[in-house]
Amino acid sequence: MKINAEVFEDAARMRAMGIPTFVGVPLVSSFFELARDFDCAWFFIQAREGAQPDFYFVSSTPANPDSRVRGPLGEEHICQIVGNEGRVMSWQEAFDRMSDVRAARNAFYGRFVFGPNYKPVYFLIPDTGRNAATGCPYQKLDSHCID
Repeated sequence: MKINAEVFEDAARMRAMGIPTFVGVPLVSSFFELARDFDCAWFFIQAREGAQPDFYFVSSTPANPDSRVRGPLGEEHICQIVGNEGRVMSWQEAFDRMSDVRAARNAFYGRFVFGPNYKPVYFLIPDTGRNAATGCPYQKLDSHCID
């Protein structure tokens, strides 16, 4: 599998804003399987500022823990990362941060007809309380990719 450099660039921007970044890899063997219910392997992007090369790995084996990518992760690990690295923000601030990421991408890629190749998907989790042991929000996260 490959994670392109621009994903790391966005992740570095979002990390500075208190937004952890994950990559979902559909566990399918053909495009036709994407039309059905399918599972994903989730990886946490540990991006740093500055230019970063593409990252190649085998999705069925865990990434090296010292690398820029951690995973595949289960729901509990994702919840811990979100609890430890994410920060609570108002809806307006979340909207502003998403706009900041989009503006930074447009400054680099210009305003092409369809924009850059990768477009982030944001999961907003209401802060209604957290499990003290895991840091996980009380709402159960869906372990499937979004259609």
